[in-house]
Amino acid sequence: PDVVCLLGLLLWATPVVQTELEANSWIYLASRPGGKSSVLLGKYLAAVSWTLLAAVIGLALCLLLARPVGGLRIWLALNALAVMSCASYGALYCLIGVLFHRRAMVAAVAYTVGIEFLVGFLPAVINQFTLQFRLRSLLIKWMGWDELIAGRTDDLPLFFDTAPTWQHLAILAGFIVAALGTSIYLLHRREYITADEA
Repeated sequence: PDVVCLLGLLLWATPVVQTELEANSWIYLASRPGGKSSVLLGKYLAAVSWTLLAAVIGLALCLLLARPVGGLRIWLALNALAVMSCASYGALYCLIGVLFHRRAMVAAVAYTVGIEFLVGFLPAVINQFTLQFRLRSLLIKWMGWDELIAGRTDDLPLFFDTAPTWQHLAILAGFIVAALGTSIYLLHRREYITADEA
């Protein structure tokens, strides 16, 4: 689910501003009251919906083919993770799309590879600031693996957190609100040059 969510949202959510600038529709959207916010939130919801649909269908097909033991628990846990992953990364990629509208895809790929994958898998405290860390911690909790690996080694707690589930969900929800709020604020404060003005 994580790969499907990342790739889908990279294509759908990241060019949130650039597609409107290229289509010359930004002038009309920016002149409407609440137009910028509505477009951002609408594109965010559309990106999350389409990507989540692909993740849920792909997950169902994979589990039907693999038929693992405890398939219902795996299906429920991974579907819940797909929802959280889509919502979190969608907000992040919308923020990147607002910040770096000309090179949004490049910035999003650089962030994903550099921060989420490289820093996210470092056995250090810095990986706790990634979305990957929170999602991985939720996976371990929801699958019941935290009881299996508790006390086995000292390095594993650097890869996941034993905090309660509500704390991880609250951090992810706070990040989503903060990222979307910052995106809307920046959209209203910045001026974008359209193709006609260039």
